[in-house]
Amino acid sequence: MFPNSNDMMQKKISISMATFNGEKYVVEQIKSFLSQTRLPDEIIISDDCSSDETISVITNALQNSGIDLIVKNNPHPLGYAQNFNQALEMATGKIVFLSDQDDFWMPEKIEKIAKVFEDNYSIALVIHDLEYCDQDLKRLGHTKIKRLAKFTNFRKYHVTGMATAIRRDFLALCLPVPRDFLSHDTWIHLCAYYSGMKLVVPDVLALYRRHNDNATASQFVNSPARLNRFQLIFSKLKGLDFSILELSLVRHRLVFKWLNDNKQYLVKNHKVNNKKILFSSFKLKTKVYSLSFATFIYRNILKVRNYFV
Repeated sequence: MFPNSNDMMQKKISISMATFNGEKYVVEQIKSFLSQTRLPDEIIISDDCSSDETISVITNALQNSGIDLIVKNNPHPLGYAQNFNQALEMATGKIVFLSDQDDFWMPEKIEKIAKVFEDNYSIALVIHDLEYCDQDLKRLGHTKIKRLAKFTNFRKYHVTGMATAIRRDFLALCLPVPRDFLSHDTWIHLCAYYSGMKLVVPDVLALYRRHNDNATASQFVNSPARLNRFQLIFSKLKGLDFSILELSLVRHRLVFKWLNDNKQYLVKNHKVNNKKILFSSFKLKTKVYSLSFATFIYRNILKVRNYFV
């Protein structure tokens, strides 16, 4: 059942944030929540055994805000993806926004994204553009969509958790995040993309703070440096190795299984076109076959190389 356009903006908005030793930047992130033209109704914090004052500074910042704050302190470390999985599972809002602990949201972000969902009932996941900035939130003059558009299909590969919002009923289909997947946002995005329920909007609605402690600091596409087309493609090829091929194979197998396990529910309850499911299933199956062949070739090349070394 699709939501009524008259009450979408009034429905509960959740923010799910995973934290770990984030006291240095998290207050600025929380302040950007409090400056929203449409405030969230609840903020979920899943803390992965922080040894600093992350939780106390968040609690102090939200004091008397009127926003429900739910904090889960993990008894033992879960790791980045599973910590986010826990934060997402705890959210109760109709629309769930993902948030890192060190970025900054534009004041109109929640209101604009809620309106996008209101106007696009068949869409389950929305991701906006973001602008790179340094550790002091100084803008660097380039955005992620513009970077991705130089060398890849950004509608599929623009995957950034802090720029993502998702309908709770669709999110329930995606949880828990498979432990073999290693990345919560990539999993959710691929499920939405192959269901035909992902929408990329070009608005820059957050500043993407880049610093040495970022969980994604090692990924070239998230580098704060301005890269030209050749550098981007070269970096992509240079980073290609056997482990990445294997991980991609595992990921696409899992999404293929998820899509086929949920196809009847998606068609019946989310009005996804059955032909879209069949076409996506075919693409995923083809992708799995090509990645299986690539890993087979790569594995044998390594064997031959090791034999002569």
